[in-house]
This record gives sequence, C-alpha cells and structure tokens, in this order.
Amino acid sequence: MKKKSNNQSIFVNISIMLLSCMLFFIIAEFYFRFDSEGVSSYITATSDWFAADQENGYRLKANEFQSRQWNAKKIFVKTNSEGRRIPIDEGFIEQRGKKQIIFVGDSYVFGNEVNAADSFVFLLRNDLDYDTINLGVGGYSNFQEFNLLKRYVDIHEEMVDLVLLFFFLGNDFQDNLIYEDSHNSNKIIADEKGRLTTGHSTKQQFGIRQIIRELVYKSHFLSFLVTKMRALRGKLNYWVTDVIPPQSSMGPKAQPKTKDALEQFKAYCSSIGVKFAVIVIPDKDQIYKNSSNNESHFKLHINLINLLNELQIDYLDLFPLFFQKKRESLYNMYSTGHFSENGHRVVADMLYKFINDRNPRFEE
Repeated sequence: MKKKSNNQSIFVNISIMLLSCMLFFIIAEFYFRFDSEGVSSYITATSDWFAADQENGYRLKANEFQSRQWNAKKIFVKTNSEGRRIPIDEGFIEQRGKKQIIFVGDSYVFGNEVNAADSFVFLLRNDLDYDTINLGVGGYSNFQEFNLLKRYVDIHEEMVDLVLLFFFLGNDFQDNLIYEDSHNSNKIIADEKGRLTTGHSTKQQFGIRQIIRELVYKSHFLSFLVTKMRALRGKLNYWVTDVIPPQSSMGPKAQPKTKDALEQFKAYCSSIGVKFAVIVIPDKDQIYKNSSNNESHFKLHINLINLLNELQIDYLDLFPLFFQKKRESLYNMYSTGHFSENGHRVVADMLYKFINDRNPRFEE
C-alpha cells in the first residue's frame, strides 16, 4: 500500500510539473505575441517566400506580402508582379521612367532583418535621380545572380544605366562552388512550403525533428530562445575562436569559378553598354574580431581585390570605412546577422559618394 502511495505521489508531482511547464509556455507565448516585440528564428533558408525556378533552383515569389517579427521588430516583405522586393508604401512606384541602378546580390541586397524602405537600395532612391531596382535573392551565387540580371535586362534594357554586384566575402566564393554542379543532389531548391532545401530532401519529413522545427518557427517564445542561444554562441565564437572561412572557399577551384562569374558580368554589361562595378561586403568577423591569424582571415578579401584588379573591374571596398566605424552598430550581432538599419545607412552614404564622385579605376 505504501509503495502504491509513493507511485501516486510521483505521478502527481510529474503531472503538476508538466502542467506548470505548459502554463508557463502559454503565458510566455502570449507575452511574446501581444506584449513584446519578440524576435524570430527565421533565416534565409527557413523563410517561405520562395518558389521553384527551373534555371536557378528557386526565386522570390511574385506578389508576396507577409510580415514577421525579425530581429526584435516587425518586418514586412512585399514583392511585385515580377518577384522583386519593394517597400510596402502604398504609393510606391518601382518604374518611374528614370534611368536605373540595378542592385544584384544575395540576402544583403534583399535586406534580411530590415524593412525594404530602410535598406540601402531604397535609401539611395531618395537622394539620386534614378530608379533603384532590387535584384537581391538570399542564398544566390554569382551565377544565379547573373541569370536573374539577364532576365531583367531582357525586359528593361533601355532604362538600365549601372549594375552594382554586391559580393559578400562570408560565403560567395563557396556559393559559386556549390552552384558549379547544378545537377547534384545538393542543389538548393524551393520546397512546397516555399522554403529552401537541397535536392535530396524534397519530400516532406514528418519526424520529431521536423515537428520541433515547425514549432520553433511558429512560436514567438521559442523563437526568442533560439535567437538568444544563437547570440550567445556568436559571442562565444568571438571570444574563444578565430573564425576562419570554410576551406572550400580558399581551395583551388574557388577563385577560378568566381573569376568566371565576374568575367560573365563584365562582358555582358559591356555588350549592352551598361556600366558595371562590384561592391565588396566584408564579413562581420573582419570588422569586430581580432584574429590571431590575420593572413588566413583576410585571404579571401585579398584574393577578391586582386581578382578585380586583374580583370580591371571597378569596385568599392566597404571594409576601410566599416572598420573605422566598428564602434557603431553596423550588423545585427548574432551568428546569422546582416546589416542593421544603421549599417544600411552607412552603406547608402558610401554608395552615394561612389556613384556621384565616380572616377573609375579602369577605362570603361
């Protein structure tokens, strides 16, 4: 009888503990949904605004409109009928009949974690007598970006005046390698939910891992916890380890593949009589982390600058001014952080000077 009573007591205690946890979760979820700005654990791959694309594997959905808590603020994502991100302003007109500057790149051009109106693409629009066009798609390699540029120019060639390709040192060398073999099982595509996945995982998975992932994506409270853990991991990396670029980015194939992509851009823009320049985006580790192995840490940067000089492609290197302004908040400081709103303003100022005071390094 005593043993039975003990078992009942254990069962009651476990039940109370589980109910307490459930109650705590419900209260926390209510708070983060209604009384707090909250944050979201979404990254490019888990965003659901992509559609399948035969040539590039995926693209942005057309006529998409959604909002989410992203980096502790409400962010809106809106695309037009051709699948380009635009501000949500009711009176916004992308094509006003002016000459155009085309911004080509990945999630840094798309504007992860900020509203489109606060990104450098559209901040510049307020100061320049140009229409600024956002061709940024998160996760794209330079080859996919080139394909997207050609599609756009086929329709709007007569208005294009300048093409700016944004090269992110953190992963673009590696992305160009991944895209090299577009027929392998690692090709990145959009699944039926509009998220990015590799070719060998196109079937929906229903395991416990997938259920937990879906719960985290949908829950504001769990998203908050995941984002805080990412931030802690990022800070530990900064204090404990030197962040070195993936070895594949510095391998024998990396530079030739990127060279091929840059040559394609240069030759194409020259053939249609359009000016072309590359904007070099530093990885935040270059700005904020004192590496004990600077030669390895900056090797990709040096390789890219040497490559641009070799190909005689004009460029703007953001690193010098970013390093000067390192005490300012230029990036959202967690492991997948992109430019902060302040970072976008700094980039917009640099681009404004680059475009207005343009003195190309090489003859065009």
